[in-house]
Amino acid sequence: MMRINMIKNINLKTTLTGSALALLIWLVAAAYDYALFYDDFSTSLLNPHVSDMYYRIIIVFITVISAVILGSYQSKNDFLKARVTEEKRQREDAQYALKVSTVIDVDSGLFTQLAAMKFLEHEINQFKRFKTELSVVFLELDGFTSFLENEPPEVIEKLKHEISEMIKKTIRRSDMVGHWGSDNYILVAVKTDYEQAKIVESKVRLNMNKIIDNYKNDLQVITGITQFEESDSTIDFLNKISSCSKVA
Repeated sequence: MMRINMIKNINLKTTLTGSALALLIWLVAAAYDYALFYDDFSTSLLNPHVSDMYYRIIIVFITVISAVILGSYQSKNDFLKARVTEEKRQREDAQYALKVSTVIDVDSGLFTQLAAMKFLEHEINQFKRFKTELSVVFLELDGFTSFLENEPPEVIEKLKHEISEMIKKTIRRSDMVGHWGSDNYILVAVKTDYEQAKIVESKVRLNMNKIIDNYKNDLQVITGITQFEESDSTIDFLNKISSCSKVA
């Protein structure tokens, strides 16, 4: 409806402009004829000879029709531009949604495993370049598979949301937390050695235990810590992350 109104307004505006131009042409023609043929300007303006009236009407008609045609063309052109712009915006929105879906897990708001691996690769490169410390805290929610089978979806989503929000509030802004499988998380602590990572792990583990204590299922937090060493390759470090776990 908005587009239709826009098109109508553009047509009306252009047509009125053409009509005003046609009126101006009539006045100019009347003044010209008055200077050459008439003794009275009002006669030249309102009651000219038939021949003078004909050529003025023809000029006015051509001007108005041209304005209408130009307005129609302009409205069509603007409509097509608006449509192209809208389609472009929709494509950009779709591309952004696709990009976000590969980076952020919709249910938890945490990074996906793919995004977590990309972040890890970046920090490993930073380690190799600047020799900064890099540690990873591995978090597993043991018993989560049984929890998924026995609890309604709203309870499952509530638990995942509480854990995600707790972890995001606990870690530093420079750190990253993401999924590592369906019931695992990794917390990438940049510029953090093993001893400092133990403090982070303890804080997160205690807070997770407080959350799962509110649920009746036999959920248990399993954690592990690993630190990147100079001798580690990226693959070695990823394997260490997958295998490092201990019962809290």
